[in-house]
Amino acid sequence: MSHNGNGEMRDADWTSLVYAVERGQCTLMLGPDAVTGSLDGQVLPVHVALAQFVKDRLGPSQADLDPYKPSSVAQAAVALEDPFTLQGWVKEFYDVFVEDPGVLDDLAALPFELVINTSPGLSVQRRFEQVKPRTVSDYYDCRARARPSLPDPAVDAPLVYQLYGSLEEPSSMVLSDNDRLDFIVSVVSDEPPLPPKLKSALRDPNRSFLFVGFDLAQWQFRVLLHVLTKDSPRRYKSFAFELVSASLDTEVRDFYRIGHKIHFVTGDIRQFGRDLRSRVTVAAPEDADVPGSDGDGLRPDAPLVFLCHASEDKAVAEQIAEQLERNGIQSWLDKDDLHAGDEWSEKITRAIQREVDYVAVLQSASMLRKDIAYVNREINLALDRQQEFRSNRRFILPVVLDDPDNRLVELDRWQSIDVSHSSGIDELIREIKRDQNKASRQL
Repeated sequence: MSHNGNGEMRDADWTSLVYAVERGQCTLMLGPDAVTGSLDGQVLPVHVALAQFVKDRLGPSQADLDPYKPSSVAQAAVALEDPFTLQGWVKEFYDVFVEDPGVLDDLAALPFELVINTSPGLSVQRRFEQVKPRTVSDYYDCRARARPSLPDPAVDAPLVYQLYGSLEEPSSMVLSDNDRLDFIVSVVSDEPPLPPKLKSALRDPNRSFLFVGFDLAQWQFRVLLHVLTKDSPRRYKSFAFELVSASLDTEVRDFYRIGHKIHFVTGDIRQFGRDLRSRVTVAAPEDADVPGSDGDGLRPDAPLVFLCHASEDKAVAEQIAEQLERNGIQSWLDKDDLHAGDEWSEKITRAIQREVDYVAVLQSASMLRKDIAYVNREINLALDRQQEFRSNRRFILPVVLDDPDNRLVELDRWQSIDVSHSSGIDELIREIKRDQNKASRQL
């Protein structure tokens, strides 16, 4: 098979790509088309679906906007409304967009240490966290100061870097035409700079790249690639999976092929992911049989969360514990962690004051009715322990189980996480992992 005429992978190309991935020397670059899903029954790339959603919100007067030009749609939204309105619509969009895991499940299973994502939303981050709970995530914000340094990525703890900002901080996202210009200016001027470890990896001539879901014909990608890999001639081949081969003319292809050794591949993206996964040999984790592990897939160093709840909410607390543990987070529940003969008050006090990493307070109508109850003592113990942490670190995680108005006054200083809807538990998991990332940088 030939990679220069019909966009197929030759045997030699597979050899190069598979060898780079197995050695951990391939950086995965995910573009806007890497994530697909359905909106109102129509399957679309996520950035096109988001543009269609925003266009619908703008009303019939903007019927001529083309959702396949998402940055133009976002620019119109900012001009006709304002950035806050656009950011609000983005959050609303992810409540109704039904993601198709697509190629992400296969890619997340492979030994990529560094993943650079430009697809909006948190789909990529979530998929990698589900497959590899120690995944570290961070993002670039061209409008803010440089963020803290990044930890060293590893195969079992990859770094997912959101190059175009993160939904966790909507103002950081690159959505409109003006956002794109601001982003390019910031990267070129190094204000704020990209993390040194990221730049070092991008400029390492001994690394290769796999681009999935990019439209590399767009001018900003050429500028970005030129800046990020400046004066770093490539030694090894890289590959770009295209959805539509006709989008690149000969001049653009020559720019990437001659200047950056990028070869273009076309075909079915799902099949490409399956083929790559089947060819790559993934080594077993070094700690797969570590003595002292619980035997249930949780790592010995997994964060431990105390679930503080009213007795009436016991069943819900058990469901939350199960979901946390499926995502690599240990939970502390009285039914599991108290045994016959235990001095239960002493054990709970010791757990909150010394052992657990977080206390999730499961607020509900039942808890608010507890004027006198042991659960109030647990909350006060957690409030005392919170004072040991820096202001940017979390120990108490207020969680809402039913009505958002059922919140404890003493926890109002922290934003509550509403798990009464389907995405709430994902938000709780992200908050814990985001705080763990902060902790790892402060070590």
